[in-house]
Amino acid sequence: MTRGKAETDGQSPAGAGSSGTVGDQEGADSQPSLPSLEKRIEEAQLALKARPSVSIQRRLSIGFLLWFLSSLGLAIVSIAIVSRIRTKVVFMEAAVNYTFEVQQARRFEKNYFLYRTNLADALEHIHNARAILDEERPNITGAVGQSHFDTMAHHLKRYQELLSRLLEMDQSGQTDPDSPQFSRVEDGLREHGAQMVTVAEDLVAQERAAVNSMLVISQRIPIAFLGILILLIIYLAGFISKQVVAPLNRMVGYSRRIARGDFTPITPKKKYHDEFSELAIAMNHMMNQLVYRQELLMRAHKLKAVGTLTAGVAHELNNPINNVILTASMLHEDFKELSEEECLELVGDLVTESERAQRIVRNLLDFARESEA
Repeated sequence: MTRGKAETDGQSPAGAGSSGTVGDQEGADSQPSLPSLEKRIEEAQLALKARPSVSIQRRLSIGFLLWFLSSLGLAIVSIAIVSRIRTKVVFMEAAVNYTFEVQQARRFEKNYFLYRTNLADALEHIHNARAILDEERPNITGAVGQSHFDTMAHHLKRYQELLSRLLEMDQSGQTDPDSPQFSRVEDGLREHGAQMVTVAEDLVAQERAAVNSMLVISQRIPIAFLGILILLIIYLAGFISKQVVAPLNRMVGYSRRIARGDFTPITPKKKYHDEFSELAIAMNHMMNQLVYRQELLMRAHKLKAVGTLTAGVAHELNNPINNVILTASMLHEDFKELSEEECLELVGDLVTESERAQRIVRNLLDFARESEA
């Protein structure tokens, strides 16, 4: 059986072209002697199985799960931002309509103080503003909060109460500009009317700024997602190259080394156990079986060679032995009838055939000693 060191073929026996730092990092030790080969393979198998199992499939599954969760989180954030923007847009629409009704009411309020007309129109617009506020309450509170809504409702309520009171005073003829009561109502209408418009405009300006900020964020999210995707692709390419392609190249190198007759066991160099560890274990088992079966084959060849040799020796020895037996039989049977010369000739034949058999045995012993050496 061939027991030489594996030729390189452009790859090291231990790494088969890898850098020695990728995949499972199984490497081949120096070539062991034949008696210790089976023990070395068994030790390598135990070492390969003893490490904690972190499979490539599990790592890929965890990586894709994290990617899925990240994408899901990003989608949820995007949906939340869009929903928030929608709420604020609805609020701004309601606030614009509300502000329009309040401004119309104030315009008619000023006409009343100037010309004593259009007070009922002012009340109508205030009722419209109140309807908008009640109808859009969920959107307004969702956009600006309950406190701001309460502030708007408070000013609107006070303004409506003052307009109703002013209407009662107008109907009862108590509209003397010099009257303290009339002056208080007028001042209150101006104060709460101004507050209503100011609060609504401030809130609209704040929400518009918030919407612009959210739009900027929503524009940056796809860019950030693209950057993360590029990094993920680079990581996956490196991971596949490091954890899959390089170990496969090394396993190809191992198979070539085994095909050349180098059965050095594959041993672990990394602390994790993965699919390539299982492949290394299978290859070590294959080498062990190859060694075992090659030993059986060598024994079979030896037995066949011994049988062939035995048959040849028996054939070679059979001729001189037959001649010796025949000559001795003739000498024994016809001894009294044979002349002295014939007896000497038969004895010479016996010596010749015996020497022939002796040479065959000597040659066999010489061959055995040379084979042993």
